[in-house]
Amino acid sequence: MGFGALTRVVILTGLFIMQRLFSAFPNSLPGAGLLLLRFCQSTLLIHHAGILSGLSLSTEGLVKLFATGAGGLILLGLFTPFVSTIGAASALWMAIPLEERILLAAIGIGLALLGPGAWSIDALLYGRRRIDLDTN
Repeated sequence: MGFGALTRVVILTGLFIMQRLFSAFPNSLPGAGLLLLRFCQSTLLIHHAGILSGLSLSTEGLVKLFATGAGGLILLGLFTPFVSTIGAASALWMAIPLEERILLAAIGIGLALLGPGAWSIDALLYGRRRIDLDTN
């Protein structure tokens, strides 16, 4: 097995593992609902972590940096199960009101379990493909 074949096997295995993280990529109204959840969580994370409190050189500053980065990736729909879990954990750590922490953590866990939806970069990269074989 040459290097090129080994690289293809590793890439295909990685795509298979990433695809197994997503249950489905729903479109139409369920996809719009997931897009709305992603938008709400990302804007709240960016608002609380980056805009309201600023960044500092401390443990909480590092958590806020992770939350801001996770908010940006959630908005794009890139690596959604991973970054929504990071966003949920960092929301529980940040110094914001308790009800907002619980809300952000619940949305993050919900997104991690449901996936990004059809209108995301994850759907473009790891979504299901339809292959039509010519039967002639």
